[in-house]
Amino acid sequence: MAAEDNSLTAPHIRQGYEILPISQRDLATRQTSVPLILPNDFQYDQFSGKDVKQEGVKRTHLVVVEEALELLRDITDPVSVVGICGPARSGKSYILSRLAGTHDAFELGNKMYPQKSGIWMGTKVLRNREKEFVTILLDSEGTASNIPPKGKEKKLREQKRRKEEKERRGNRRINDVRGQCVNTSVVLTDVIGKIRVKENEEVTEDMGALRRVFPNSMWLFRDVYLKLVHPDTGEEMTPSDYVKEVVFRKYTGGKEETDQEKVGGVILRAFEQVEAFVLPSPGDEDVLEDIAANTDDIRPKFNERMGEFIEYILSAVECKKGIAVNSKITGDQLATMLQHYVQAVNDPDDVPVIKSAWDASVELRHKKILGNMVVKYNTEMEKAITKACIREYEIFPLEERDDDPKKTSLMSIHDAVMDNIQNELKRQLQLFGLDIDIKDLNERLFNDFNARIVQRQTNETKEYGDITGGELLHYLQENRDRSRRYCEKVFKELLDGLKQHLSPIPDGYTGEKLKSD
Repeated sequence: MAAEDNSLTAPHIRQGYEILPISQRDLATRQTSVPLILPNDFQYDQFSGKDVKQEGVKRTHLVVVEEALELLRDITDPVSVVGICGPARSGKSYILSRLAGTHDAFELGNKMYPQKSGIWMGTKVLRNREKEFVTILLDSEGTASNIPPKGKEKKLREQKRRKEEKERRGNRRINDVRGQCVNTSVVLTDVIGKIRVKENEEVTEDMGALRRVFPNSMWLFRDVYLKLVHPDTGEEMTPSDYVKEVVFRKYTGGKEETDQEKVGGVILRAFEQVEAFVLPSPGDEDVLEDIAANTDDIRPKFNERMGEFIEYILSAVECKKGIAVNSKITGDQLATMLQHYVQAVNDPDDVPVIKSAWDASVELRHKKILGNMVVKYNTEMEKAITKACIREYEIFPLEERDDDPKKTSLMSIHDAVMDNIQNELKRQLQLFGLDIDIKDLNERLFNDFNARIVQRQTNETKEYGDITGGELLHYLQENRDRSRRYCEKVFKELLDGLKQHLSPIPDGYTGEKLKSD
């Protein structure tokens, strides 16, 4: 692993981000990235941190890695996701590593063989407390990452080196912008065409609904030297304008729409934002071959532009949105949705449906919130009761309820704890959005929580019936037992004192004197 470089985190600091472990689990401290999804012919070895090829196994489907899902489920805050895809060995892992504040958070490939399979997740997240969400980093297996036959790797590597050197000498890298953009777009449009917002749609009918839940798109071009100019006017253009107006340009004149125009149209309709950024070459051949081992030789201009790119991403990143209006997706919800998407992808007769995955994640999230709030109630009750009951190393009972609001009673503790937890519950339920269906589910969860805490016997003569069940009943019974034991102790002390006073019974001791004592 490359030595820590504090300058790598300067863009994060300027944007108010800190880099934190994704979870407190041991795996998050032992490895800098873990596979989230693997093809079935690979298996994750958590001891080596590698994805191991299973000899003789044919690739037929995708598998979600449970160890990574556990890390994702530990995130109960809303999340944003920065993921990267593109051709194999084009620097994707290095870009994400820099976003993680290092040179090699994701394993870098410097061979013709693909370095990883599937989708990998960083074990560090980026948190901006003002934005109230955490950012997850996802790396992906490169497109066209076929493994060359044994013995040909060296030859193919040399061919690649010569091609890149020729492009640098001819200063022609920018000519590949269209090709890179369109080739990658074909993959994306194929994916978009297989996603549905709702059940029973032949195609996605509401592109607006798709755009609301789709990520923003950023096209990153590497090793660019020449200026981006409009082919008709010669005017210099920003990378974003070049992509939207030249690469995805809609030509008119009665001609049939080209594949490139079709791809561009889908991309521009599916993504709310389509932006682009260019990076110069990071260095000479040694740097390109193993950038993590030659960090001192990275060109200053590349580091400068990389810092600008990271700041741009961090300033623009947004929380993942659910189907419901104003909803936000948490890490544990994302884990549930991911499982549903992979299951749909693996079934040739199924298609990924966003609403189905969202509904499943909401249901599971509701159950988790209910369980967590009950645990939180018990934790806070026990802490507050212990603090109120212990005096001089002895545990005393509490009044169940006191008319004086300044005095602590068991029910006043309960009321304070419930106010605190209900406020937290409302905050978490707000993340599900404003749809009518969601409001009904949230109200049901609120009622379920109250029922788990307090169950009362209906009584027409009382405003509140007697408490007959729920978590509160346990504390009432415990306090009543404590009161009984305390009374028995006090009675015994009084009786023992009286016996001592009357042993032996004094002469002339009368019944009236006994009553007085």
